[in-house]
Amino acid sequence: MQVKPSFKGEKRKRYVKRGSRDWVKVTPGYLLVFFGIILISGAMKVRKTNMLWGTKWQTGLPMVQNACTRDSFNQIRQYIHFVDNMKLLPKDHPRWDPLQKIQPILDLLLKQLALAYVLGDRLSIDEAMIKYCGKFVSFVQYMPKKPIKHGIKVFALCCAYTGYLYAYEVYTGRESAKDGSPKMVITRLLMMAGVATVVGNLRSLTGRILYTDNWYTGLDVIEYVYRLFGIMMVGTVSLTTKLSITASDFPFHKFTNSITSKVPRGWMRCAYQQVYVGGRLLYTLQATLWRDKKMVGFLHNHHVSTSDASDHYTVTRWSPRLKKKEGSSTLCRD
Repeated sequence: MQVKPSFKGEKRKRYVKRGSRDWVKVTPGYLLVFFGIILISGAMKVRKTNMLWGTKWQTGLPMVQNACTRDSFNQIRQYIHFVDNMKLLPKDHPRWDPLQKIQPILDLLLKQLALAYVLGDRLSIDEAMIKYCGKFVSFVQYMPKKPIKHGIKVFALCCAYTGYLYAYEVYTGRESAKDGSPKMVITRLLMMAGVATVVGNLRSLTGRILYTDNWYTGLDVIEYVYRLFGIMMVGTVSLTTKLSITASDFPFHKFTNSITSKVPRGWMRCAYQQVYVGGRLLYTLQATLWRDKKMVGFLHNHHVSTSDASDHYTVTRWSPRLKKKEGSSTLCRD
């Protein structure tokens, strides 16, 4: 009597396509192809990388298909490592970093970015978002005012002329050991870029101007950057409706909608403050309130002028319809 073998309790084996177990010898050239395919998939905005090898609806790309097979690409993506797992720190370690598995690559990219471009005198610091909606990263951020609302936030220092990324830092959440205050973020980015070094309490001017948004801009931040690095700042300020103003606040309130509608477009009001250190004038700070489509506030210690010759400015505007700058808006001082 023949007894049929029982498979109860055994795991069901997944169906493996023919040839998918054949391991490809990974060479430096193969890695270049691998990263090139990743860049192509991002530039073409394909939903899945496997679509580059597809034949249905003509979604495949012959350039990618001839360079690497789909199974080889998936195998490299699954097993690629940049750090030995035996050398990784445990999560309860005080020096544990969520990015420790890819930190060598991030450091290498930072060095190569600095070698490929000479940074000018005008810098800009802002946040950028890398689109990610998965569950494997715990520090995914939500920023509703960004074009990419869900993803990984990156602090970026760029050239204000060309937008070239020169230094960056990935934000890993509040639990990170790094201080996330505006002063410390600016300090780390400037030190990474090598455009400033801390050598004393007072520095001579380096000739650089830093442009920021309202998260970084403040009277204390401007003084900190000027005294420590010798860099001037220009930044926007969020207007508030506070009833009282202290010495460290922006000098102008936010207008109500009824008052804003009565103010002509191009109207401007300025206030000045002189900052002294040891009885010596350090710099003059200007606060500007300008009526555009809405009220906009600026703080800057660059291009400060109190003479009558600077009472009128002309600003060209970008036309979305014509795709170029046209016309002008005159800023008249109150």
